[in-house]
Amino acid sequence: MKIWVNHFPFNRAFLWIALPLLFLASSSSADSFQTQEEAAIYYEEVLPSEVLEDPLEFINRPIFYFNDVCYMYVLVPLNDVYTKVTTPQVRESIMNFFDNLKFPIRLFSNLLQLKIKDASYECMKFTVNTTYGLLGFNKPSDKIAFLSELEEQDFRKVLAYWGVPEGPYLVIPLLGPSTVRDFPTRFIEPIINPFEDIENLTGDTSSEWAISFYTLDVIAVRTEMIDQYKWMKKTSIDPYLSLRSSFFQFKDE
Repeated sequence: MKIWVNHFPFNRAFLWIALPLLFLASSSSADSFQTQEEAAIYYEEVLPSEVLEDPLEFINRPIFYFNDVCYMYVLVPLNDVYTKVTTPQVRESIMNFFDNLKFPIRLFSNLLQLKIKDASYECMKFTVNTTYGLLGFNKPSDKIAFLSELEEQDFRKVLAYWGVPEGPYLVIPLLGPSTVRDFPTRFIEPIINPFEDIENLTGDTSSEWAISFYTLDVIAVRTEMIDQYKWMKKTSIDPYLSLRSSFFQFKDE
């Protein structure tokens, strides 16, 4: 029960700051864009609406606009401060650190898909990055071919592997784009990952420390996405359709 309470997304850290920021954290779409130019080209090529299952659009749209306000008035100002006080090299190192903490999710996702070899490689990757990479701030595993080529895994892919239907497109308040199948994984992954329970991991019960940690996690990992999202809004006739299309385009990459 204690683990559940500490990991449940509506704990005090999320209530105070982290929850409003998770709109972008859950959007896997813009992670795959490398440049603003690529984003601009894609956003003009909205996928035909008939191939996208969105029977809940009448609910999704108002939630999208609500999330957009949270994004523009909370995450953007915080990100502006973050980018001003850090260098690209520092931001990359912090992003590597938080990515390394996702190791348990990737490990169990491989095991649940019966990918034993990939699971063993994930263990090797974590060991290399944690030791030679100084707690994951560097990624020496990128220089090892079979480790750098590992496919990213999460519980969305586990559910897909075991035949769980994807269901319609769903926009979650504050959490952002998802599907009926993917939505539960937002709650499962933090529960099984001990590295995301910073209070138990460090023995520090300070609310301020926990809030700072979780907020930095969200901002550091999604920094590149912010400019791309703003570019999408400027270049798209309908940002809702563009974000929905990009979500389906890149969600499993």
